[in-house]
Amino acid sequence: MMLTSPLVPNHNMTFSKQVSIFMFLFCFPLLNAPAAKRCYNSSCGNRNVDVRFLFWLFPKQSSTCGHTRFNILCTDRHETALKLPNTELFLVRDIDSEKQLIRLNDPNNRMARRLLSFDASGSPFSPLHLLNHTILTCPNEDIKSSSPYTPIICLGNSTSSFFATRFDLASSMPSSCQVFKTLLLPVSSLVAVHLNDQDLWLKWDSPSGRDCEGSRSLGGFKNNTTLEVKWFSSFKSGLYNFILLILKLIYLSLMTLLFGITTCVKVKVEKNMKLPGKNNNICSICLSEYASSETVGCLLICEHCFHVECIDTWLQL
Repeated sequence: MMLTSPLVPNHNMTFSKQVSIFMFLFCFPLLNAPAAKRCYNSSCGNRNVDVRFLFWLFPKQSSTCGHTRFNILCTDRHETALKLPNTELFLVRDIDSEKQLIRLNDPNNRMARRLLSFDASGSPFSPLHLLNHTILTCPNEDIKSSSPYTPIICLGNSTSSFFATRFDLASSMPSSCQVFKTLLLPVSSLVAVHLNDQDLWLKWDSPSGRDCEGSRSLGGFKNNTTLEVKWFSSFKSGLYNFILLILKLIYLSLMTLLFGITTCVKVKVEKNMKLPGKNNNICSICLSEYASSETVGCLLICEHCFHVECIDTWLQL
């Protein structure tokens, strides 16, 4: 009895071979199914900033583990740093992925000076707040040591110092002070804080992770071409990979078994010929002896021989 399958248009193919081909076509994609691509936390050293997706840490992580413009660096001193297009390195003090904020400082304690010329263009970041400030230069003799005014570090000389104050408070400065410039400065709070005490807080709007960070989700990309972000549960992704592994093992076991079953050697029965296996010249299914010059099929995995029509009918059942 010979069977045909609509999936495999070969009228001379036995049922057992059709089953093996069907299993191969149905299950083979499991071998190539990608595991959930996840980006795990990393840092430049102990007690350092925890870097996680969307950010990626060079050189400890691959660029595929984060967004192209969210790369963080490890310095020679194992400090966490961020390099923006138009500035020198900033040290990273904190990253709040849920609020989408990053806190920066200057490695040389010159943050107040750097704020006067800060430029975030070309990066995905922008200042958390901008506040109008007036920069003044004042004679040193008019600024007593007990004065509440604190000069900007690294600016000024032996005769004069620079000060920054909110635009609406500039009139409280001594009359001998001269206005140097007025500009919007990035600040961490809209409350008056001296620039020497400021860290630089930046925000980003896209991509967004606010909905997933609180639930301890893991981040990654859906694929390597569009850089479209995907958030997924770490528990679900681990369970998915475990189930995928089990399915792969089952698939490989089935294919090994089917390969052995369907690897059939056709033998023509000659006079006084002894066939392999324990059944000798008797079909193990119908228990009939083989006729002279009859062609039978012998399976290599078990070394049993059968009438071809018997084994096809048995496998079908």
